[in-house]
Amino acid sequence: MVIYRPLSSFLQMPLVLKNLFISHFLTWTALMCHNMFYTEFVGHILYSGDPNMPEGSASRELYDAGVRMGSWGLLFHCITSVCYSAVIERVMKKIGIRNAYYFGILSFACAMLLICFIRNIIFVNILTAISGFGFTTFNTLPFILVTEYRKNKQVYFYDHATESSRRPPTRGVASDMAVLDTAFLLSQIVLSAFMGGIVHLTGSALAYIACAAVLGFAASLSATRVVFCQQDMLVNNNHM
Repeated sequence: MVIYRPLSSFLQMPLVLKNLFISHFLTWTALMCHNMFYTEFVGHILYSGDPNMPEGSASRELYDAGVRMGSWGLLFHCITSVCYSAVIERVMKKIGIRNAYYFGILSFACAMLLICFIRNIIFVNILTAISGFGFTTFNTLPFILVTEYRKNKQVYFYDHATESSRRPPTRGVASDMAVLDTAFLLSQIVLSAFMGGIVHLTGSALAYIACAAVLGFAASLSATRVVFCQQDMLVNNNHM
């Protein structure tokens, strides 16, 4: 039942919510791939350290130094996220929710791509700070979209309109947001299951950031299917 209920809720979602969930899952997987393994990447790749070396050895000290510097990068990431969260509503009103959403995803994906090629810790930590824009975006805009969908269900939930008229509604806005929230937990499960094997196959901790970049651009591509306004419904229906 623990697995069946979330899966059942997802399958019963209107199409617009399914598209939003897929994009939300990819963004969270990309973000957590960075956040969970960033210090490992810095210690291994930027500082050429090795945590398996004995305590006090040069390689072990280099790795520990890299982890400490990577932690500063994650701190700057959080600071950026906090500051951006204070103004994201103004940004959304200024450039629109679609552009704000794309900005968050693309800023993260481009930052990850650049980190793959840069070996200077200062610039890498700056790019990690920039990725904080994505963190704020992923935590706010998808849920704003859900509330917008709910305001005009007859338009956005057209594929469920006939069905819901025949029977009382069985799901509310909280159910839709809860399913979106599962993307956060599901992303960690997927990463825990597969990233170890990917790093083992590639033989490099660079795979962590490379996967974050690939997932970030995949999320950007999936965002083109996300509905931001009623006009998008016409476009999507024409492509079906």
